[in-house]
Amino acid sequence: QTLFISMSGSIYIVFILSSFGKRRHNPRCMLLLVISLLSCYWGVSGDCDSLCEVCEDGLCDSCPDGYAPNGVGCEDIKECLEENPCGPFSYCSETQINERTCTCLNGYHFASSPKPLLSEDIFQPTKRITGLDVWNISDNCTLTDYCDFHLANDGEFGCSDSTEIPVLCEPTVLGRRCTCPDGYQIEGTESKSAIYAFYAKFTSCELIDTCKDYDGEGTCVPGIDSRTITCPTYKWALGPNQVMPDPDIILYGSEPFLGCADIDYCALYPYASPSIAIDCVSGNDTRTITCPEGYWAPGVNQVWKTRSISLVGDAIFEGCEPIDFCDKTLNTEPCESVCTYVAPGLHNCSCYANAIVNAHDSTKCDCLPGYSKDISLGGTCVDIDECSLYGCGPNSICTQGAANKRLCKCMTGFHFSNYNTQLTTSHLNEQRTFTGSDPVVYTCIENDYCNSTFLSSPQASGCGSVTYDSKDVGCISAPTGRHCRCPDGFGIIGTNASSSFYSAGLTFPGCVDLNECDLPNACGPNSICATPLVNYRECACQKGFHFPGGYLTKVISGNNVWVASDNCTVNQLCNYTSDNPPSGRFGCGDPNLRYNNEAVKCYEEPEANGRRCECPRGYYVPGIRSSDIIPDTSSFAGCILSDPCDPDYMGCPTESSNPLPRGMLIGCVFEDQNSTTRTCTCPPGFKVKGATDMTDNKEILQGIGTYFLGCEDINECEIPNSCGYNADCTTPEINSRICQCKLGFHIKSSGSTNLDPKDLSDRFKKVEGLSPWDSIDDCTENDNCDHFLDKGSGNYGCGLSSYNYQSVTCKSDLQLGRNCSCPPGFAIIGTQDTQSTIYGAGTKFPGCHDIDECALYHDRTDSMCVNVAVNHRMIICDNGTTAKPSNNAIIVLEGNTPFLGCTDFNECIYGCTDIVSGVNVACFESSSLSSVPLRTRVCSCPVGYSPYGLPRGSVNVTLAG
Repeated sequence: QTLFISMSGSIYIVFILSSFGKRRHNPRCMLLLVISLLSCYWGVSGDCDSLCEVCEDGLCDSCPDGYAPNGVGCEDIKECLEENPCGPFSYCSETQINERTCTCLNGYHFASSPKPLLSEDIFQPTKRITGLDVWNISDNCTLTDYCDFHLANDGEFGCSDSTEIPVLCEPTVLGRRCTCPDGYQIEGTESKSAIYAFYAKFTSCELIDTCKDYDGEGTCVPGIDSRTITCPTYKWALGPNQVMPDPDIILYGSEPFLGCADIDYCALYPYASPSIAIDCVSGNDTRTITCPEGYWAPGVNQVWKTRSISLVGDAIFEGCEPIDFCDKTLNTEPCESVCTYVAPGLHNCSCYANAIVNAHDSTKCDCLPGYSKDISLGGTCVDIDECSLYGCGPNSICTQGAANKRLCKCMTGFHFSNYNTQLTTSHLNEQRTFTGSDPVVYTCIENDYCNSTFLSSPQASGCGSVTYDSKDVGCISAPTGRHCRCPDGFGIIGTNASSSFYSAGLTFPGCVDLNECDLPNACGPNSICATPLVNYRECACQKGFHFPGGYLTKVISGNNVWVASDNCTVNQLCNYTSDNPPSGRFGCGDPNLRYNNEAVKCYEEPEANGRRCECPRGYYVPGIRSSDIIPDTSSFAGCILSDPCDPDYMGCPTESSNPLPRGMLIGCVFEDQNSTTRTCTCPPGFKVKGATDMTDNKEILQGIGTYFLGCEDINECEIPNSCGYNADCTTPEINSRICQCKLGFHIKSSGSTNLDPKDLSDRFKKVEGLSPWDSIDDCTENDNCDHFLDKGSGNYGCGLSSYNYQSVTCKSDLQLGRNCSCPPGFAIIGTQDTQSTIYGAGTKFPGCHDIDECALYHDRTDSMCVNVAVNHRMIICDNGTTAKPSNNAIIVLEGNTPFLGCTDFNECIYGCTDIVSGVNVACFESSSLSSVPLRTRVCSCPVGYSPYGLPRGSVNVTLAG
């Protein structure tokens, strides 16, 4: 730039300033330079710049390091403008005063960097040089060889340190290209070559799987740019230059594999016969040759007459031989008679009398039916005895019939088993004929004359189908008939006999019940006979009589004779020894026995066939009253001392029904057994009926026939202060009360923390009987804001988390629960901007989240909004505008403070003051003059002035920002 200073129309001073690169001159420095020159011209002296260390006559003589004198002040030394500041293949930058930074170009590094190189030594490495120190050529930037494996950390340079597989490495600007040799690919990829950055490690090369896409028969083994295919056994591989029967083939490059084919062993080992045609079938390493009809194939282990032979590998076929059945050197079983050779495979055989040629084997002769070969007679056929060979089965008679026939008939009392019922005389005498060895399908079985349907004539068999006393008539079958026997107590109609034999065809008449009471002297005198059961009679003594031993009845089975010693005798009910030995069923116990020196009195009751026993005073018969009659079938139990508490004697009876719960009884206590006084006590939880005192649970009774008032359940909730405060009282169980705290309260003694809202023990307390209430168990109000009220599950309180170092505010409410309020700038999780909500007891507080103030409160298009600190948002107005009401382009608002929008920025706050002449310069910006572009101001000089640097006569200059 060239600055002209003019005085009175003449040019006095010309000062030239040079500009290098992107350097910008400080306007203030330029102004001071001008002032210094003017002062020198006019002979005016002044002060130097504040950076100047030594100032003489208004000019700076010495500056700090990194600065050089420049008139009245100091200016920054541009170290990068010095000669060779950084060496070749680098660029220089000034980072701070009195220092320059040298950076190697991409792909270069400092030659003095220690090995191995690190990432900071490779990627834009830098060196800082102080002041004007001379560059050291040993630090020059040198080209980075990314293919030098040992230049950097293991694997970050080069392509491999292994010589097993030679990998080609080619350096690039920021790395190297690694290329695997033919037949190999980079491990884990399908690429042969790839570029690696300096920090990326090359893995290795792996053999290309040339068999990857092979899905044919056999196996495939990959090789270097090749593959070896092996076909299954007995197949050969098809391909270029391949010869049968090789199963292996090596293919190179893209040579095609044509598949596996079966080896044709017939073609491989051919055989041709000049006279006959043979058939050959190839198999797995075998071939099967079949000779034509009339010929057989000889060979090792070959059976004569076999037309086919299997040969393994290259075994030699010996040819086909004609079959001669008459040649006994080969045929061990020629014709049984004369054999005549006709042609290969053909012959004639003849047989003896009563024989024919076998239909399946022409060398054999078969006897005619009914004949068999007799070796002792030279193999001639003789007649067969079918009865001795085959017979007719058990219980039968066999008779020899015509040739190849036998006759079968069942023995007496038997019949053929194919008949079951409705047999006739012809069935019983039937004779059957069987041919040869035909089996007897139906054997002879025994006649069942007990079966009512065995014979065709009605009732000609069996013993009837009627049951007597649920019992069947017994039947035993015989060869010519059956034996019928009536059940016990019954006899055959017309004879009263118990059993009889009935021949086949005769009808059984049936049975009739016998009356055992018709027997002479059936029960003896003074008795009554009855037949309540079949085959039994019951003898009962008349009233006033009994059988010996005290029995009233006696049962006799069948037609047994009555014994006179069992006759009925007259009753003596009060005679203790009426039966011997005494059983106790007569009299009132041993007459010699005394109770309080008194005997038991006995009164006969003949009409009731019993007696009454009266114990002396103070004694009683257990279970009965003195007026009760003891029948002669029951024993006298004896007298026992009276117990005033015995419910059958006195006890504690009540006039009305007074049931107690199961398992609960009224207590009875007496002091003197000879007295009638006893104390009746209600069980726990009950009081005497009608008593006003809850503790009154006893009543004293005297004499026989007095009644106990009874018991009634105590209402334990009626005692004073039964459950304390803030609780309800109930009595679901006897002799106890349940105290339940009202909603929002808990038992004080259970503690104020670690309460479980699902555990009723925290709100309920059971008090036994009439025990007084303990104030330590009073119900106290729940602190719904206590996080540990329910064992820290979150059902109470508002959590323990803090948000921007502030906790959630909790206010307990007895009825509603608690009110949780998030700190400013936070809202309850699940809502957008709700900061406070009431949660019922037992409902978890979800927590708080940071409010997105920009999303909620900013919807303008003239600015951008950014969430910054909690509860704050920063508004950035578009270029050239400021946030109302400030003059700043950026404004930070708290919470939901409204944003008033952006307005045009007043660039005139920077002013247009002429700092040299002090002339008043007018300023205009876009809001005051519409022609002024946004983000600029126009400085307008007064009349007679022009802006510096513009042509003379100019008035306005437009400045940005």
